[in-house]
Amino acid sequence: MTLFSEAISQKTETFLKKSKVKSRRIIEDTDISDLFGIEMETKPKRSK
Repeated sequence: MTLFSEAISQKTETFLKKSKVKSRRIIEDTDISDLFGIEMETKPKRSK
């Protein structure tokens, strides 16, 4: 059980360190609209 706990603890530390860095795999809104040929709304419409 100690082996698993140590492995999980190490992975958790690695994930926490990496969590502060923005991933390069995130697609920006402008890239998505260009990719699919659609326009994205910048603000949600309010219903009356």
